[in-house]
Amino acid sequence: MSARTTLLDLFTPPDGLMGQTAILVAMSGTRGFLDSALHRFTGIGRQRRAAAGCPFAYLFLDAHPTANRERTFNPLDVPGLHELQPRDAARENLLHAKVALLAFGPGRHGAASVLRLGVTTANWTERSSRHQLELLWKVDVSRGPEGFEGSIEELSDLSSAGSFIQRLAARYHVPMRGESRSLLARRYHDLLDQVVALEPSHPRRRFLHSWDDSLFEQFRRHLATEDGQRKNLLVCGSGSFEEPPPEKRRGRKPEVLQKLESLAAPTAARLLAAEPANAGALASWWTENIETEGWDLVRSHDPDARGATGRDLHAKFIYVGYQREASCSNGWLYLGSGNLTRRGLLLSADARGNVETGVFLRVAESVPREALLEALFVSEDSLPADELVEKGPDSEADVELAQLIGVPPLLIARARSDREGGGPRLELVWRDDVESGTMVALWWAAGSSRMEVRPGESVPVSDGRFPATVEVSIVGGDGTAWAIPVESELGHFCLPPPSACAFDEALDALLEFPIESEGDDEDEWLEGQDNDSGDPPDEPAGRRRGGAQADPRQYPLHTAMHFIDRLGAHQSGLAADLLEDWLHHLETGLPASFAPEQVAAWRGLGINFSDVLRANGFRPPGMSPVQAKRYRRILEHALRSWGL
Repeated sequence: MSARTTLLDLFTPPDGLMGQTAILVAMSGTRGFLDSALHRFTGIGRQRRAAAGCPFAYLFLDAHPTANRERTFNPLDVPGLHELQPRDAARENLLHAKVALLAFGPGRHGAASVLRLGVTTANWTERSSRHQLELLWKVDVSRGPEGFEGSIEELSDLSSAGSFIQRLAARYHVPMRGESRSLLARRYHDLLDQVVALEPSHPRRRFLHSWDDSLFEQFRRHLATEDGQRKNLLVCGSGSFEEPPPEKRRGRKPEVLQKLESLAAPTAARLLAAEPANAGALASWWTENIETEGWDLVRSHDPDARGATGRDLHAKFIYVGYQREASCSNGWLYLGSGNLTRRGLLLSADARGNVETGVFLRVAESVPREALLEALFVSEDSLPADELVEKGPDSEADVELAQLIGVPPLLIARARSDREGGGPRLELVWRDDVESGTMVALWWAAGSSRMEVRPGESVPVSDGRFPATVEVSIVGGDGTAWAIPVESELGHFCLPPPSACAFDEALDALLEFPIESEGDDEDEWLEGQDNDSGDPPDEPAGRRRGGAQADPRQYPLHTAMHFIDRLGAHQSGLAADLLEDWLHHLETGLPASFAPEQVAAWRGLGINFSDVLRANGFRPPGMSPVQAKRYRRILEHALRSWGL
């Protein structure tokens, strides 16, 4: 990607739309980049995303520990992001795929207007975004009168990517639809179901994955089927190569290069772009052989370096085409996650290779050779053998497949308050592969007592004030503690209790709707950081809190009528296309807007708040029967949480 196209562009909504839900897959990700991506995607910063009470993005990362990552993200590390916890089965292969599905709409909730697929060579990290040469391909399909519209190839690619994620999800703890009203489950499945349903009756897929067959074999078959002519130009690049071979095999040509040669004519020109510091087995072959069998090893080229030190090549690609004089035509391009290694390109996941993704594209038009090489970050400068280093820092072989990253024993806690079940309590959802006899210590809030809990036991919440997260650690374990999100009875994430502030200030914060997209200041701050430390600068808060102020007008009848009048006036004038966003805003924000002591005196006023706020002139206009039922449930839940 050039300076004009960045990895964050994948998350930029189409004009007039907002990001709704995304599913992201990669080997690795960092808090700084993911914060920036979600800010770009949703248009709102950390505090507002935390106050939204729902995930905007779901994240699949590789399940193996590395030097930079020993445990999964906590729910508040990146507000609005939910990392799906790997099962033990996820250890079987390295997850090296890099793909994204995204939904956009006129609001952050409700029906999607645009679905997007992104296939890239990059991880979700600052390093990929700022310091590496990467390739990104994306496609959008828009909703029309008869549903989502696009070419057969576009619809096939989106559907195939959705099916790939469904298969990947079997190795992770994914929330099941129908377990509850859970937004955690609903938003994930709504996006995935829409995408999978796009498959045409006669699909033509360009999207590739390596579950059953290697990327190379699919590329080879695709070339043979689509174009039987042999090409005279082969251009390849990779972020890393095979590990150095044992001493007795030193100097042999890497197997992947032998395979690649079969994609073009025997006399074809062969260009291979590599990073000298990460050459692996390529180094010994290149340095110990005078005859390189038609291959030219060249440097990568950063077209935006402008004399400064350029970015490192991390992109993985294969181009096969015709070259006539200074032009190239009738070509095919693979770009994706698979490096030019056995595990990345030549083996399927079933054969113990990596889980990889990519896309196979036709490049039929005539392209100047110089422009083609620049687009693929390939120079004409030969790479001297004495610069090649065998051991690279990003080798796939450094990952220990036998180990599983640190994961919490619990997935989520659910707030419940029905008397039949025992009154206010937390019901715990355990991993289904937790060891028999496991017991956890659980606590929340500063100074709260620790409770030891076994599977099947619930945790009483005596005051009925449910926390936003609970801390858990395994009794008898190494002391590691995880933060676990708490899901409310309405299905959204619980929010922290409101801080002390004046009643009018709390009401102002509740009625701060619609929430417009914020600027890109946070993007610039976070995307420029490499150490992924600290918090972003201050931003407008979703629920601003100040010190409590005494006000003689804050007597019960005044505040009750003020609340009814202002809420009714605000929501009765809403446009129909904002209803879904407003209902979600109320669902998460209304119970957390006021402290119980602020509204406790309303109990003796004899006002039926639910009836009043559902009357004409106070309720949101144009609600469907489903929305009206949801609105009533929201009011009743808020009143119950206030003790009314």
